[in-house]
Amino acid sequence: MAVGPERFGVVAIDCAKARSKWMLADFYGTVLLPPAVVEHRRSDLAVAVSQLCQARDEHRLQEVIVCVEMTGAYHKPVQRAFRQAGFETRLAHPFASNHYRLAQHGDIKTNDHDLAGIFRTAVNGFGLIESPGELGPIERYASASVIRGRAGLFPSRHQSDQVDRGGNLSRFRNARLRRAFVLAADNMLKCNTYWREKARDGQSRGVDPRDIRCRIAGKLAGTVFQMMMGRRLYRHPSRLDRGYVMDKLLTYHREHHTPPHVIVGDLERVVLESMTLCRGVQRRIRQLGALSLFYTRLARSNSAGAARSNRRRRQNGQSRAARHHRCDPLNRNGKKPPPGPATGTR
Repeated sequence: MAVGPERFGVVAIDCAKARSKWMLADFYGTVLLPPAVVEHRRSDLAVAVSQLCQARDEHRLQEVIVCVEMTGAYHKPVQRAFRQAGFETRLAHPFASNHYRLAQHGDIKTNDHDLAGIFRTAVNGFGLIESPGELGPIERYASASVIRGRAGLFPSRHQSDQVDRGGNLSRFRNARLRRAFVLAADNMLKCNTYWREKARDGQSRGVDPRDIRCRIAGKLAGTVFQMMMGRRLYRHPSRLDRGYVMDKLLTYHREHHTPPHVIVGDLERVVLESMTLCRGVQRRIRQLGALSLFYTRLARSNSAGAARSNRRRRQNGQSRAARHHRCDPLNRNGKKPPPGPATGTR
């Protein structure tokens, strides 16, 4: 819904372990509900939701979003309560809210200042919608590297001037998503010959086995992105099209000078086995069928031409023999004259 900034409300919530502090402001930052503390109890959260609904109607807000700062798992009850009430809930990363707090308040950190940082985080577009599931809709990912970043499939690194040191895997990740990709990588190492050979090659070069698994998991993330985002048949480099078999069969017959009727028989059997193939392969089959028909007609025409040539040569040979006998009436060569045409008389 497209609304004006004066009809757009932002709820900022700074969560702690047992209680949270929240406030309501419009898009310009005008505070509509001052900061208040709410305990993490069902009854208190219901009262906070009721106060928000009342303020929304009082100030005639047409759109309200609730931005909750992520704090381990402490923010989940608050997020769940406002989401069940029908409000659009978003998450603010502590790094983002801290960045916007430092811009105005520096090293003065209070709950109210944190609320101001969370509010500016939401207004500037860093209030993130939590995706359902571990991965969420694939349309929200610009590339496969974003999926690898969400899963944390890369080592941490600190580089400054001449200092460059690495560490363990990144701590900022979706743990369940990383676990799923690493489990898939383990399955590839057990069941796939290609990845087993890659792992042996890496181990021979002294690569850490954990690093090998992360690399395989990263490759699988790229494959998942291409399969789900491409909206078309996934063409993996190791995948061969089904028409490749027919091309290979035809090449074999050409190299071995196979008789045309054998080629036609093999192609017909392939066609019968390929009736359920996709349209592209069926088109290729029709092309090969036309090619086989051409070869059949060519072979027939060649055989008919050869038969005519043989018959013509035999007739020419008989004619030459008859002319030679007429030119040698004494038959000095001692050969019998060829039989002449039947005249019907003795």
